[in-house]
Amino acid sequence: MRAYAKDIPDCRLCHRPGNETLRREWGCDGEARRDLYEIGCSRCDGTDPGCSSCKGRGEVGVRKCPGRLLSKRPDVARLVQAYMQLDGRSVLPVAGGWCDQAASFVDACAIIEDERNRIREGEEKARERSNDAVLSQAAARTAKYQGQ
Repeated sequence: MRAYAKDIPDCRLCHRPGNETLRREWGCDGEARRDLYEIGCSRCDGTDPGCSSCKGRGEVGVRKCPGRLLSKRPDVARLVQAYMQLDGRSVLPVAGGWCDQAASFVDACAIIEDERNRIREGEEKARERSNDAVLSQAAARTAKYQGQ
């Protein structure tokens, strides 16, 4: 799986026999040696240079597999599953409208949407950088041919 051009853990691969190295690299059984992905800082959202979580960057590196994190927090896993039902099928977890939903679900939706928007923005910036590089190469080739 990828999140704006970065590999992130894929549980289907980790659980196959012989993938112990992959499990170590992706933080399945403990912390990985490097950040696997970043999430938005929930403490300051990048507004505090002295923030102990993000140091003002607005992003916090995660060194554990998200699947393992969810397996240890079934309440969070249920919120994510409920969000997936809403996102994929427009089905709310509780009968009624938005105001009838649990506050924790409404809060989880806001957090998930913020993260999805952050990922989309990152993907868009990566596309723009790629497009700029292609345009620069094309301009250089054009200038070279015009100079001949």
